[in-house]
Amino acid sequence: MNTIAVVLVVVIMILAFIIIMYYNKHLEARSKVSHIPGIHQFQPIILKIPFLTSHINLKSPIYLQIYDLIRKHGRNGVMSISTWKTSSVAIFSPENIKHVMVKYAKDYPKPQEQVYEAFDIFGPNILTTNGDIWRKHRMLSNPAFNDDHIKLVSKVTNQTMVSVTKEYWSHDSFDCNVVEDMTKITLQIMGIAGFGRDMKALNEDQTYDRSKYTMTFREAISRAADEIIIARFRYPKWLLNSPLPYFKNCREVVRNADLYLDDIISTCINDSDPLSKNYDLLSLLVAAKDEENKTGLSRAEIKSDSFIFLVAGHETTASQLMWSLWLLAKHQDVQEKVRKEVNKVFGDREELVHEDYDGLQYLLCVVKESMRLFPPINGVVKVATKNDVLSGYKINKGTIIRVNFYAMQRDPEIWDRPEEFIPERFESSNADHVDPMSYIPFSIGTRKCIGFQFSLTESVFILAHILRCFHIDLTEEQKKSNFVPTPRQFITIKPKELNLQFNRIKDRS
Repeated sequence: MNTIAVVLVVVIMILAFIIIMYYNKHLEARSKVSHIPGIHQFQPIILKIPFLTSHINLKSPIYLQIYDLIRKHGRNGVMSISTWKTSSVAIFSPENIKHVMVKYAKDYPKPQEQVYEAFDIFGPNILTTNGDIWRKHRMLSNPAFNDDHIKLVSKVTNQTMVSVTKEYWSHDSFDCNVVEDMTKITLQIMGIAGFGRDMKALNEDQTYDRSKYTMTFREAISRAADEIIIARFRYPKWLLNSPLPYFKNCREVVRNADLYLDDIISTCINDSDPLSKNYDLLSLLVAAKDEENKTGLSRAEIKSDSFIFLVAGHETTASQLMWSLWLLAKHQDVQEKVRKEVNKVFGDREELVHEDYDGLQYLLCVVKESMRLFPPINGVVKVATKNDVLSGYKINKGTIIRVNFYAMQRDPEIWDRPEEFIPERFESSNADHVDPMSYIPFSIGTRKCIGFQFSLTESVFILAHILRCFHIDLTEEQKKSNFVPTPRQFITIKPKELNLQFNRIKDRS
């Protein structure tokens, strides 16, 4: 046998050994959930191997593939999923979600190493921790989301939108890049209301100290929110720390974001009277103290929490606004109904105040219905710390549980005409028909999003200003093609791209 043949045989044997080893791991993982109806595939999600079954891959957003699989294979609010060497159970019924997220929440913490470690770019934080550490973060963050802060959000949002509708959108008719503009607007508002700092997110000419940074604040935070967290999900640590150009660039993004956050926190800490800054989130976070031992969050904890609040705060709201504007452009009757309400509340004023929020109830219904159809985050992940039973199926200790908001909020057994946009279903007269456990775009239980009222307030006022000043429409090409935005899943579910026609309303009589 010649040398080439020997090498070839050795390579084949090594590959066979690796495949058998991983297949055994796949069978082991699969055995933990094989008694639950679902889907199983040996090949990894990131690869497409000929002749092997592929239920889930990277060709389209994974949450949509799982939704389709749930509709085909889900039974009684549960479905098992086995891919490569991992397995999990998706749950999507109000009963199972209440069991996991509320009734026995302490038995289902977040799986840090398997999932949430990717968000620990600057260390443990309010999103990723469990138990006493999480309770500390939550307790010390609560004052930063009190009524005074929400009033500040209202004020900053309204002031920002007056400027946006007059100056940033100065043309009477234009194609609005909705994805880009909603991201900029929410980042600008979060900068002021969250950190007492003008991020200049709406400025086209972004300047920065080139002796210290290699990119703008907006670029550093936006890229950290998208590609860095996703990279931490996809690649092992040794690869993230490798000298390959892509990963070196990732580390440079993190370095810049780290420096920017340090500068913002230093400015806040060195302020002799931080609370004079109108209750911005960071000032309140820095000032927060545990009543019992009079200690607050460390600087590292403040930085990590600040990053999460900054990313989640503007990304989730921006995503919701993108879908809401598309739905309003598509449903002109709803848009006109909202506009009548908005004009009535505005009267002859150019700016609203916090108290006007309660008068925009139908607009709030639009926001809620938009989040039912397109929740900014499609679900959360938990891990069972003890054996349990869901829908009559045994859940083994250590099983990953994927709580699927998206599937539940479109379930025809729960919702009448679930795929249709019907804001009226959230009107007060229909409140009895909406089970609180079946609508949870901000999650539920003790881990419900701490900033949910921040997001709702910001969304309602942004849309109010837009609809007062502009008529929103699909482009002619979109009308002809029955256009539906292609979803793009990163931290949030948002359209890959979305342009809408904005036409200024000159006569509001």
